[in-house]
Amino acid sequence: MDKFKVRAQDTIFLGEATEQLLSNRKVLMWSYVYGYYINKANKRELNLFQYLQEDLEKHTDKLSHLYETPLAKIPDYHEFIKWRENVANYTRVTAGFLAKFVEGVMAGLTDV
Repeated sequence: MDKFKVRAQDTIFLGEATEQLLSNRKVLMWSYVYGYYINKANKRELNLFQYLQEDLEKHTDKLSHLYETPLAKIPDYHEFIKWRENVANYTRVTAGFLAKFVEGVMAGLTDV
């Protein structure tokens, strides 16, 4: 806040991104357990699960990378605003991928 002369409310996006990353990582952690027990004979379900899992993992890693940008690499207020928008937008995108993953897993559960 001191470096870029922003208000506390201008940093709320960091808490939202943190919560999203925690949710994604928790779901991903348990997805490996679920993946172990998927009926391997049902290739369609297995392939969909692996695709959605990989997609969520990829987007979670990208959000993590954006989120962890060192402040030293953000030279001024305008770059801070761009970074804030990128993190906030990608937090929403990642939330969508989490929802899609959970929806896909739940749809697979009803087919079992």
